[in-house]
Amino acid sequence: MLLIGTTLTSMLGTGMEATFVPGDPPRDGWLALWDGDGEIDGADTEIEMVLPAGSRFRRRMVPVRRVPLDEALDPLIEVGGSEDSSPSMRAWATAAQLALELVSRGRILPTQSPGGWDAWRLGPLDPGDTHNLRRLADALPAAAHARLVPGSRPLRVSSPSSMVNAFGDAVADLLPRTAAATMAAGAPAFADPIPSPLDGATPWLEALTAADEEAAVTLRLQPPSEPDGQFTATLVLSSRTDPSLTVDASSLWDAPELVLSRLGNAEHALLVGLRRGARVWPPLGRLLDEALPTEMALSDDEVSDLLGPVVDDLASAGIGVLWPSELLKNVDLQPTMTTPSPAAVTGAGLTLESLVELRWHASLDGELLTAEEVAILVEAKRPVVRLRGRWVSADPDRLARLRTRREIGAGQALAAALGGELIIDDETVEAVVEGPLAELAGRLRALTPDREHPEPEGLKATLRPYQRRGLAWLSEMADLGLGGILADDMGLGKTVQLLALHLERRGRTLVVCPASLIGNWEREIARFAPDVAVRRYHGTGRSLENMIEDEIVLVTYGVARIDGPLLAEADWDMVVADEAQAIKNPFARTSRVLRQIPAETRFALTGTPVENRL
Repeated sequence: MLLIGTTLTSMLGTGMEATFVPGDPPRDGWLALWDGDGEIDGADTEIEMVLPAGSRFRRRMVPVRRVPLDEALDPLIEVGGSEDSSPSMRAWATAAQLALELVSRGRILPTQSPGGWDAWRLGPLDPGDTHNLRRLADALPAAAHARLVPGSRPLRVSSPSSMVNAFGDAVADLLPRTAAATMAAGAPAFADPIPSPLDGATPWLEALTAADEEAAVTLRLQPPSEPDGQFTATLVLSSRTDPSLTVDASSLWDAPELVLSRLGNAEHALLVGLRRGARVWPPLGRLLDEALPTEMALSDDEVSDLLGPVVDDLASAGIGVLWPSELLKNVDLQPTMTTPSPAAVTGAGLTLESLVELRWHASLDGELLTAEEVAILVEAKRPVVRLRGRWVSADPDRLARLRTRREIGAGQALAAALGGELIIDDETVEAVVEGPLAELAGRLRALTPDREHPEPEGLKATLRPYQRRGLAWLSEMADLGLGGILADDMGLGKTVQLLALHLERRGRTLVVCPASLIGNWEREIARFAPDVAVRRYHGTGRSLENMIEDEIVLVTYGVARIDGPLLAEADWDMVVADEAQAIKNPFARTSRVLRQIPAETRFALTGTPVENRL
């Protein structure tokens, strides 16, 4: 495999295998890149691996290219899940992304490497983090950990879980070490990339490791027995190696010796956990004042804290928060937008400038709450309320919306009806649209790209399939009173599509275009719609007198800007802006004048991208 002259990123995406080799300190770990089909150019060392040979496995020395982790990390993230990469390379890319996410959340702890060096490792990890690491280890390809463990008797290869953990610790040990960190720390240990020996007393590191690896601290929330009572938080310890083993802090000193032995120094873990937690959530400090911390009563504000971002802060400090799932349900708020009645999908009854009423509805498990239940929630002004025989989470600030009504533009409501989402107070929520706007959205969704429209009577042309599809879209938009932008490339027949639409509707059409195109419109009308009357509204003798029902009037942008009020007095079925990039600035005078000319529908034609303010 030729590697000379290629970047590291391209190398990682060429199908080469990757095996992680741990280091001491962890940040000295490296990726061994190798080719299972033959020699690899640029190989600078070799490692002993156990690889398949037919139906059996055998040991062999494999030439590899050594890539330090600090050089491999960024290219690994860039390669990601590239299909060109080998399964082992994609696995380590996933491991890199997971480790980066944990480090970004502050899940790193100081430790001492086996060689006595300063090091960082991943931790404390919550159950979800541990689950993700285990899943990755279960899926780790054999090539990613096929290295023979040096000196092992009997011979064995590195286990997937040990390699995933070693890789994560290597990333955790690498990233915090910068020149800025060294200056801030005032000492090289745990900040400088150069290893520092930890020759002094390190009992605190051992205690930290024991507390993190042997016991986890959790706050288990319990509801009051009375609706107006207080929630309590009970301290629970669990084994990190066996999460099913849990002990309440109140029973800790009475627990069997066998249970306590699996929790390590449980009392130390409890106190260390509370000290960490109190730094990010001060109410936990109340438990540190007790001789035997077991549980604490919570105020409404503290309950609100434990329903929000504080949970993530506590998790970063190694303390979990457990809400009883069978007791706590969320009250869902959903906005409903209703068009004022009576209104129709077409015609003057509904325009995109109309206002639509927005009301909020509350539901629990998909069932709407009654007005009485909503009143209970709003008036309680508590984050957790007893309702329908259970405790429900009810944010008082959000519930205040239930008593408010607002009006929004029909255009915004239509966008929500098509996309299913609405942004309210910087929050994206799912929205329901009722009435004519819902019917309008349904008709728009029913428009399919393969729908074609027959040529109307009087058109002296045979439309191409894409033009018939364009005509179908124009016709539907016109019927709905919406209009649109026809942005076909130059030469694809936008004019003939508009003439077909005019022949179908048989109303008056005002075409606004540059002066250089008026002659072209006249020729196109004479060629494709010779029975249609056409008028050039231009020059000193221009007039709109004696217009007939299905006449086409041609006017330049300059004349339209001057005679906008006169043009607005006429009864137009369609207003068409050709070469519409000329009015893409909505604040320009010509743009404002054209918007004031009333019409049943309006279209913009352009073969040039409309780049700004779509």
